[in-house]
Amino acid sequence: LVNTDINGDDDNTYQELDTIPDPVSPIKPPTYTYNPHSDEEVEATISSIENSVKGFDHVPVRGFKKLTDIYQNTQEVETNTLLLTEEEPRNYKEASTDKKWIKAIEIELDSINKNNT
Repeated sequence: LVNTDINGDDDNTYQELDTIPDPVSPIKPPTYTYNPHSDEEVEATISSIENSVKGFDHVPVRGFKKLTDIYQNTQEVETNTLLLTEEEPRNYKEASTDKKWIKAIEIELDSINKNNT
């Protein structure tokens, strides 16, 4: 069944299914053949290029810094210090023996009970 819009304009036609397809049958999407030399594709490409050229204002991008400036302004981190960081428990058994994690678990459970979630 093919319908037109209210004004009867044939350029705005669409297809409407008469029945609901069987949910078990495979669904085939509509096919579209791309032809880069078609008038529609050429016009769309030209329009896209024209719009992108109009939007370019040749103003340099703000907010970028030279990598050397970034390195000069950063604080050096000693790798030995990273080895001394506290490791999080890998599982519940490890967390259940750590007083900080027991407290965190209790707070989380209290919050869950308070919110009835």
